[in-house]
Amino acid sequence: MAYWLGLAFLAGAVAFVVNALRYRTRARAELARLAARGETPRSLHPSLSILADAAPALVAFFLFAAGALTVVAFFAVGAQRFLSLFDLFGYLAFLASYGFWLNVKTTYRITDFVGAPASAQADLRDAAS
Repeated sequence: MAYWLGLAFLAGAVAFVVNALRYRTRARAELARLAARGETPRSLHPSLSILADAAPALVAFFLFAAGALTVVAFFAVGAQRFLSLFDLFGYLAFLASYGFWLNVKTTYRITDFVGAPASAQADLRDAAS
C-alpha cells in the first residue's frame, strides 16, 4: 500500500498545476485581446467580488493548517507503519497545488473566453442578467 497513495496524490497535484497553468495562459491571452480592443473583462457582482477576494486567503490558511496538522499527526500516531514519507509528501503537494490552482482561478477571473462554446457563453450571459 505504501507509495500508491502518494503517487495518486502527486498525480492529482500535477493535474491541478497543469490545469492552472493552462487557465492562466488562456486568461492572459484573453486579457490581452480585450485590452487591444479597449474593453475590460466583466466584473463579478459586488457581493461575490468581496467573497472572491477574501476566500483565497482563508483557504490558504486552512490548507496550511491541514498540512501542518497532518504532519504532526503522521508522526504522533506512528503512521510510518502503514504509509511512507512519500505518501505524506504527495498529500502535502496535493494541498499546495490546490492552493495554487485556487489562487490562479481567483486572480484571473475571466468568464468569457474566445473560442468557448456558444452555449456556454449564452449561459453565462443569462446568469449575469
